[in-house]
Amino acid sequence: MRVLIIDYKLRDYRIPVFELLAKVSCIDLTIGYWFKSVVPKNVTFKTRFLYTRKIYKTFVHPNLLSICNEYDVVIAQTPLHWFSISKMAFSKERKFKFIYWTIGVRASYNSSFDKQNFILEKLSHFFYKKADAMLFYTSYPVKKFINSGFDKESLFVANNTIVPFQKNTESIYNRDILIFVGTLYKGKKVELLLEAYNEVYRMNSRIPNLHIVGDGSEFEAIRDWILNHNLENKIILEGAIFEEEKLSVLFRQSIACISPNQAGLTVQKSMAYGVPFITYKYAITGGERLAI
Repeated sequence: MRVLIIDYKLRDYRIPVFELLAKVSCIDLTIGYWFKSVVPKNVTFKTRFLYTRKIYKTFVHPNLLSICNEYDVVIAQTPLHWFSISKMAFSKERKFKFIYWTIGVRASYNSSFDKQNFILEKLSHFFYKKADAMLFYTSYPVKKFINSGFDKESLFVANNTIVPFQKNTESIYNRDILIFVGTLYKGKKVELLLEAYNEVYRMNSRIPNLHIVGDGSEFEAIRDWILNHNLENKIILEGAIFEEEKLSVLFRQSIACISPNQAGLTVQKSMAYGVPFITYKYAITGGERLAI
């Protein structure tokens, strides 16, 4: 069975899952993408660059339908502005089984999770009902879709997964630090974490050191705040760390990972290393918060 999975880029954290799928004897797997991506040389699945043109705010893929007709099953991400993907479900020339891969509800850095928008929901469901099946990041949308008239047998869940760095797992680490991991921008409200830390520090200076991993527009403001409060020996700005081996050391030393107002894939990463994740109950999320 020839399977094509389409995403705008090849994401590092999904490569282990794709590798597992490629090892299934009945699956001949290809990953299609159109944004610049680094493809590791040793992957066992195939990759295919999809030529794309951007017209205003939508992406157009010439000949995408004919490419997809080379496969038995196509699984595709579903933003509505990827019009060339969305319209394939309607084509009478489609020869393949088509599966939408989606969060299933509204989720963004600028709005609360599952914020209601009647028109957008009706429009997206209009497209979704033309597919052969739906694949969700979490089980959260399943009941909503059933109530909207979707066949329960066509709804599936594939949770986001993270593979922890495995080398030197026999090493013993003292869990004696706190960490924040992520891009530093205002929406994450890192200032709440800093203020809370400072308040506890004034009551007990033996509070574990806080390591902030990440870069972004708020980096300098956070650095200045730390210096102004004389906490440079307690709050350590690590900068951006992309090497999983280095990240794994920090996670294995951590008591908890704290992110006040955003719960993304760091939730899964923390849990992969056995680290509790602390966030606001209604933190911005793509559904990862539901794993807590």
